[in-house]
Amino acid sequence: MGLLIGLACRELFLLDPHFSRVHRTLALGSGFLAAFYLGRLAAFVLDGPEGLFF
Repeated sequence: MGLLIGLACRELFLLDPHFSRVHRTLALGSGFLAAFYLGRLAAFVLDGPEGLFF
């Protein structure tokens, strides 16, 4: 899911700046969400399903 959200972030950053004023905000939001899911994946890989976080 994080990969797909990250790709959507990339596509939003590549849009023409005159297309809309909202796409930069959406790109930043999706970038933060993709980073969150990347952090979740790292925590799961390092700690495992039996760890404190899960």
